[in-house]
Parts: sequence; C-alpha cells; structure tokens
Amino acid sequence: MGEAQFPLARLHPHEGPVLAAWGGHYDHAFIALHPFLRGEPEPWRDPVNWAQIAWAIGSPSFPDFALAVVLAANGMSGKQRADADQDLIRRLDSVVKERKLEYPEDGYLPASLCPSFAQLFAMLGSDVVITRDQHSNDEKEMSLAELSENPFAVPRFTGALIDVEERMIVTCFPMDTYHSIVGVQSDALMTFGNDLRLEGFYAGPETADRWVNEPGTYAYPTWLEANVA
Repeated sequence: MGEAQFPLARLHPHEGPVLAAWGGHYDHAFIALHPFLRGEPEPWRDPVNWAQIAWAIGSPSFPDFALAVVLAANGMSGKQRADADQDLIRRLDSVVKERKLEYPEDGYLPASLCPSFAQLFAMLGSDVVITRDQHSNDEKEMSLAELSENPFAVPRFTGALIDVEERMIVTCFPMDTYHSIVGVQSDALMTFGNDLRLEGFYAGPETADRWVNEPGTYAYPTWLEANVA
C-alpha cells in the first residue's frame, strides 16, 4: 500500500515544516531526543539524556551540540562541514568512550523511550496502539501493556506508534535521525497536563524533520533547566 493511501495523520512528515506536513491534524509537534545508552545487558532500562552529556562537555550551544551528536554517532569528525565544531565532536566522543556509553539509537523508535510513549498513550484511555512499519507500511495493533513491559516486542522496523483515534502519533524515519516526532492534538496535550515528560523541544511553524541542519527554525532547549543530576 502506497503512502498516498494513508491519511496524513499516520504519515511521517518527511518534507517541509512538520506541522504543515500533517495538514493541521495535530496542533503541536514535539521533537523527542533519543537518549544515549549505557553499555549494559539491557541498556534501554537506564538511558542517559542529552543534557547530562552536554553538561559534561561544558554545555555548548544546543545547535552545535545536536550537530556534533549526529556527526559523531555516524563516525564523522566534522571535517567536511564548515558549520561543525571539530573540537566539540572530539570532546563528545571522548566522554562517550570514557563513560562506556552508546550513541542514541537512530532510524526507528528507541526501546529506551517505548515505556514513556506507552504511558502517554495509556493516558488517552486506550488499551492498544497501532504500530506502523516504515518500509512496508504494514500496520498492526499492539497492547500498551506489552509495549510498556517489553519494548523489544515492537515489530522490527517500526517507525510509528499511532493512537487508534489519531489524537497522537510518535514517528521517526530511518535515515540517520536521532529523534522521534510526537504529533499531538491540543485536547490530548491537556490530558497530559501540557507535559510530555520527554527530553526535547516543541516544533515551531518552520521546524522540519531536518532541523539539525537548520538552526534558527526551532526553539532551543535550555540545558540549565534540565535535570543533569
């Protein structure tokens, strides 16, 4: 089944500003940063947020740090990009290695955030969520209990979790992206107390999926306000 046959509310916003790509179906979009992981048997159980790592290397500006994360996670030094801070990338890589961490998961929904996503969907009053394969477009229903207790039960290549009533979507795209995008309607956000309890930032009218390469199109998180303990 081609993407054109799916409603906009179920598609990943590939092109242009995120909110516009959804045709106004979702009132808000939140960029949820995929956490760093500890090198343990079950690293997804103890994620490390971006603020902790940024604090450890001197709290650089968010745009510089975000670009450094993406490049370093791909094994790149930044030499080919004039906008990359090579020293920052070296310091980031050093901290990651010293602390025996792994870079954030890319391309698909990270197991480390699935329990948090499950909690949000549960607050909407449903017992199930729709999973969507970003390659085949196959959709299946999955119980929220299973999603919360065993994130690895999520079908391989799942790139989207969708509320059965399309009040919220969590989606990411398999192409060197270290974030998921949460689309949510205003009533649903109020149900959450206007707090998604995820690390990241809300998209503005110009924020696109490629925001890492487009500084100035989104509001930066304030590291000092994050929990870096």
